[in-house]
Amino acid sequence: MTTISSKMIIDLYYSSIIFELHQTKSKFEIFEKKYNSSFNDFEKKIKNSKKENFKQWDDYIEWKGLNKYIQEQKCSLLKK
Repeated sequence: MTTISSKMIIDLYYSSIIFELHQTKSKFEIFEKKYNSSFNDFEKKIKNSKKENFKQWDDYIEWKGLNKYIQEQKCSLLKK
């Protein structure tokens, strides 16, 4: 029988967070390249636009979710 220590479980947990964070950052960077902009600059641009572009708003909603997830995971890692 194999025994797994609590430290190994914690290390595995944090490794999975780092893996998911890396994947999410890759998706996040796709939007940065697509719009040649940072998230914050794009957010200001879309919120101040007089004409709605639904494709950009769809991208903004997804990008915002990715941004929130990244921030939450970073906080989780900092608590380690």
